[in-house]
Amino acid sequence: MNPATVSLDSIGDQIQSEAFRLDPYPTYTRLREDSPVWFNPIWNAWMVTRYPDVVTALKSHNEFSNAGRQKHLLDLLPGDGQEALRPLRRHYESGGLINSDPPLHTRLRSLIGKAFSPRVIKRLEVDIEETVSDLLQPIAENEEWDLIQTLAYPLPAIVIARLLGVPAEDRDQFKEWSARANAFAGSGKPTMDVALAAQEAFVTMKSYLANLYDKSKGRSGDDLLSALAQVREGDAQLTRAEVLATCCTLLTAGHETTTYLIGNAVLALLKHRRLRRELAANPGLMKVAIEEFLRYDSPVQAVKRVVRKDLRLRNVDLAQGSLVYAMIGSANRDPEAFPDPDRLDFHRDNKRQIAFGSGIHFCIGAALARIEARIALTNLLRRFPQVKWETDLSRLLRSPGFGLRGLQRLILRLS
Repeated sequence: MNPATVSLDSIGDQIQSEAFRLDPYPTYTRLREDSPVWFNPIWNAWMVTRYPDVVTALKSHNEFSNAGRQKHLLDLLPGDGQEALRPLRRHYESGGLINSDPPLHTRLRSLIGKAFSPRVIKRLEVDIEETVSDLLQPIAENEEWDLIQTLAYPLPAIVIARLLGVPAEDRDQFKEWSARANAFAGSGKPTMDVALAAQEAFVTMKSYLANLYDKSKGRSGDDLLSALAQVREGDAQLTRAEVLATCCTLLTAGHETTTYLIGNAVLALLKHRRLRRELAANPGLMKVAIEEFLRYDSPVQAVKRVVRKDLRLRNVDLAQGSLVYAMIGSANRDPEAFPDPDRLDFHRDNKRQIAFGSGIHFCIGAALARIEARIALTNLLRRFPQVKWETDLSRLLRSPGFGLRGLQRLILRLS
């Protein structure tokens, strides 16, 4: 789609369309150029699309709040259904790491960081290498296989299950819970059915995690759940509710995003054969390539913030209490921040890409996602460096919604 063909008058409908879900970038271009702070009447929210403004919304927590973000989605639903959604509203109102501001957020981040430390993540690398090797072992040349179901989905599911001390046979439940929760959070304008499905997912997820937590209490285990239960900073510690909220965040925010990062990266390599050959020949490029994959087709396309006080952004007045969508996918394609942004380039300076956010709410699981993607892609290229990679793009299955961008199916043939 050409950005020039995108009409500002119809962007609200365009964003709800299948065409936008398949390729949102022309619409982002039009908004950045003509209306970088644009009110979406369907979502009853502002969309901010230029890089510096998105960074401002992410970093300026005194002006843009994380608390109460999902309340706006609930308020879009019919009044006669609100009573049935009280558990979901309570879930989001209870705070937690990604739904809080300082000083609560500062306390939570400090405590969780002690348990979810770089040392803990680094220790997982050997397990991740072995898991990727096991997942790729059955793949044979000249046979069709689904990258998502074979590698991109099970890898983070296995890792997070091990991290939380969850039995392997239960990990498929994570996918269902995550999918329902993210379908609501990333919908823009949810239906009642979507909201009720998300509510059921959170209730069931918390019940499951509560059982694990109670078993881990007082146990000196090496799983993250036990570590969260035991972490201390002076007299401060995490409450049971805060531990459960943290684990819900890890499941819903960290699971699908890693799947989508791997899938989006492989799809990009299928479309850019020269770059795939370059990366196969030079594995040392992988770390910078991961940063470019994150920028080029960000798994997280948008995050929400609530305006804390009346303010002005690019000559647009934003009232206190307004909902703002900081469009990360658009910011990472802003030509003012990244020259020739629609070109995939493993040699560009990507220190400014914000796929994992910015400021105090920078994704706490970013390092783990990067490690998983690096090991998965490195092993895939190492095992099949010379063969021809093929896919039928008409058989792709995109994820629903717009908040997360990824694939649910990517059929490959390596011949």
